[in-house]
Amino acid sequence: MVRAALETADAVGADDRECEDRDWLDASIGELCAHIVAVHHDGLREAFPRIEALLATVVRVHGAEHPELRDLHDAFCQLRTELERHLEREETVLFPTCRELELTGAAIDEALRAGHEREHATTGDALGVLRVLAGDYDVGGALCNTHRALLEDLAAFERDLHRQVHEENNILIRRARQLATDREATGRPAGAADSLPRCCQAWIAEQSRGWAPRRG
Repeated sequence: MVRAALETADAVGADDRECEDRDWLDASIGELCAHIVAVHHDGLREAFPRIEALLATVVRVHGAEHPELRDLHDAFCQLRTELERHLEREETVLFPTCRELELTGAAIDEALRAGHEREHATTGDALGVLRVLAGDYDVGGALCNTHRALLEDLAAFERDLHRQVHEENNILIRRARQLATDREATGRPAGAADSLPRCCQAWIAEQSRGWAPRRG
């Protein structure tokens, strides 16, 4: 249920306007990668310690009567650790390689394909656990003002991850696919500046299957 909500990425609302204001389909891969890092990666890194501090306070005050709060704290800390590793890999390996691919058509390490689909699916599952443990982020059931702030921050945290996945899978990946399509249509060689090797196309296909939007 939760992953289905996260995967409805083409239902554009107010929270998606920042992305929709820019026609990212016409942007370079380098520009889009820089945007994802500056807006989403850096935003998550700012949110991690703030949410963890709120969780620690809420657990200290209400944990004895509400053991699910301790589980929520543990689940968030585990997700934070996994996401920090994932963001680091994207910034130091995946995004630089994609930029190089766009510029030169250089070969991509096959190891880049491994793990991204699994990690995105795992993140979706972890967000589902957080939402259940946090009572669907219903501030009407907040135990105190700190708990209310925590619920609001967790809901915003989920929304930002939703937007990040949308931009990576439904804009960045589509942009890469368009480059491949243009190359095939014009008969340009694999080393052209706006082409992608087939190994990168395979990675794109694998990742997009993990977060394809559901309709109906």
